[in-house]
Amino acid sequence: MTGTARPTVLLIADQQAIADAVSAALDAAGFSVVHDAAAPAGTADGGRVGLLLHALEPDDSVALAREVVSGSDLPWMVVASTPRGPGWEALLEAGASLVVDAAETSIDGVVQLLDGLTARVDDVVPDAHPAGAED
Repeated sequence: MTGTARPTVLLIADQQAIADAVSAALDAAGFSVVHDAAAPAGTADGGRVGLLLHALEPDDSVALAREVVSGSDLPWMVVASTPRGPGWEALLEAGASLVVDAAETSIDGVVQLLDGLTARVDDVVPDAHPAGAED
């Protein structure tokens, strides 16, 4: 998105060290990053997107991730540190715009996907792998 302002990203992660590293990288890429405690509730106005970094294990953890995604009308990108499976499907059903595998996605990939997500929330974003998709 050269020449245009990048959106504000609401970043929520299940591990603080990862949240700090991703936050710094997104800040360096021109995103404004807020964390769950600092974020006003709910809307996608103002160019905001949600980024959830989550292990999606165990099952109660998936339930909490579903609450995050379904409790906001922001478009959500989830970076999961577990393989494709039921947790991914649960988040897509809860309203996540896309779910990607942390092992297959670099920070540059996250930046590109966030740009794509803000440009076309309802479209399929290249390189995103919805649950059940074949490689």
